Amino acid sequence: MRRSTCILFIRVMILSTLAFSCRGLNDRKVEPVVIAHAKAVIDSNFLHSPYLQVAQYDFNTAWLYIIEPNNSFWLDTGKERVDNGYELPTDLMEYKGKFIFFYLNNKKRLSEELLDKTMRQKKGGNYRELDTHTHMDTCGIWVYFKDKHSDRAAYAHRGDRQPFSAYPELRYFLCNEQDSSVYYSHIIDMRMWKPYIYGTENKYGKFSNPNQIEFDVKICNRTDSALYISTRSEEYGHFVFKDGENSLTFHVSDAGDAVEVSPGMYEIAPHTDIVLGLSTEKKPIVFKNIPRKKYPEKIHQMVYDSVYYLPTHTVPQSEKRYIWNKKFKVYPLYLSYYYYRIDSVEHTVYWDGEIEEIAGRKFRR
Repeated sequence: MRRSTCILFIRVMILSTLAFSCRGLNDRKVEPVVIAHAKAVIDSNFLHSPYLQVAQYDFNTAWLYIIEPNNSFWLDTGKERVDNGYELPTDLMEYKGKFIFFYLNNKKRLSEELLDKTMRQKKGGNYRELDTHTHMDTCGIWVYFKDKHSDRAAYAHRGDRQPFSAYPELRYFLCNEQDSSVYYSHIIDMRMWKPYIYGTENKYGKFSNPNQIEFDVKICNRTDSALYISTRSEEYGHFVFKDGENSLTFHVSDAGDAVEVSPGMYEIAPHTDIVLGLSTEKKPIVFKNIPRKKYPEKIHQMVYDSVYYLPTHTVPQSEKRYIWNKKFKVYPLYLSYYYYRIDSVEHTVYWDGEIEEIAGRKFRR
């Protein structure tokens, strides 16, 4: 009886080890295609780091997976959180001597104690010291997008860590397939960053009484000739937040080093770019048919999905210059964030809509 029990125990241990290696400790399914992409990175011999992190992000119409080498099972979320900007994985698996950690939405995190115990069993008691001194890869990251409503997907290796917009196969997931930023990306590109929403606290809350929005737009000329862009609606075009019946118009508040050839008209030399600071007029911002308590959600949606350059007048045929005169959707960098400046306190808004006050950070206008 004692011998049978021992054999049974050994069999259970073997099966448990196999289950750990194939499925992970959390016993939850991971998309097979995501696992396949992670394994392919290891198969390619790119990876020298001991671990591969696979983080999942939820965007409006697609799932985004970032696959990146690391020497820790802690994921740096990129959030400037006061408590902790790191997260533990939800699943893990071992493959060819490497460990793949998955950080999936709406799944229970593995405990640090369990991960530590597992790593000690697999790699030895001094695994932390060994991992710290392991060579960190500089091979970039791998990106996988999966559309939520179709079979459309894209996979790319960002070896030089350029913005996602620099990769044609990813551009569809940055904007709607019909957007001009897909059709005209070989001519022009427009990217938004550093948005600031100003306001004052009132009875509806901190973020429901905005009075001004600012952001920078980087405009890239990808042609062999000079390109011109108008920023005045009374001429050829301007920048707006546009979503149904709600619309906000922006004017140039800071042209930086951009060459202004006439009021509101800027020249962009071949294969170069300019950065324009844009701003709304300072006055209460009111959205039609949107409850005040929903303003933060509305602004978040508009920042990520409703910024456009819109033409207003047709360029005369006699005009010799190449003046941009087509609708173009402006998008922020993925996983970027923006700021609320309420009264004298600054708050960070992350890509998932989470808002956090930046402790000790004040500002003056």
